[in-house]
Amino acid sequence: MNTKTKLKTVATGNPNPNKDLQLSGIDYANLNGGAFKQYQDVVAGLFLNDKYDFEMWKASSMIEYEEDRKSKTPRKIEIMVGIILNGNKPIQTTRIKLKDALELNRQVSHNLADAGNSKYFLLAKPV
Repeated sequence: MNTKTKLKTVATGNPNPNKDLQLSGIDYANLNGGAFKQYQDVVAGLFLNDKYDFEMWKASSMIEYEEDRKSKTPRKIEIMVGIILNGNKPIQTTRIKLKDALELNRQVSHNLADAGNSKYFLLAKPV
């Protein structure tokens, strides 16, 4: 390991924070239904303040509507049930805190007219 690589590893902490994540069986090209739930289960097991490697994709959210049973007045709430990737490769890969990626993911649009501007951060699969 040369000095430059060693310094980079020390500066970023863990050289591969995603290496133990169970992402290999999840098909990102078809991230809905059971695959989306499986992905969400992986994310739910992570620490909010830890940094992970994410791929930023142009993406749109898949939405279903459900009746809000807790409300006294009938209304429907949006439930995100999947992600549609609008491209064949990620825009970039970055290492950020999980809580930051989740906050950015809240801005993903389900409006297909906005598909070119809508972004979603997916955990990078370990290599």
